[in-house]
Amino acid sequence: MMARVTVEEVMSIMDMRVQADKVPPFIDTASLIINTKVVPAYENEQDGEALLKQIELYYTAHLLTVTLYHTEVKLKGLDTETEYVNRFDKGLDSSFYGQTLKTLDYKKALINLEKSKATIASINTLAGVWSK
Repeated sequence: MMARVTVEEVMSIMDMRVQADKVPPFIDTASLIINTKVVPAYENEQDGEALLKQIELYYTAHLLTVTLYHTEVKLKGLDTETEYVNRFDKGLDSSFYGQTLKTLDYKKALINLEKSKATIASINTLAGVWSK
């Protein structure tokens, strides 16, 4: 099945500049996941195809945001400084687009998929710090 969204549509909702040539692989990935994991939940809905298009649009934007545009937050207090970068462990909550998806996906097809996700963690043995 072909993707429901175009590069131009994805770029139009992004709140940051995106190079057009970076978008197609993310559309393909989002489309594949939507078609295999989300369509079954919405295929008999009255406006299911329109809703699936919106879900695919926001899922593509979410994948782009968490992959290409990393959030960096620095917290300072007293004698300490903490830096958070690339919080992939937050799932759909890690971007505005993912949070919007949680509203669009009222049958929770993506949220249920997210619950079964794998996480990657590493141990930095030199510093003795556990990081996710």
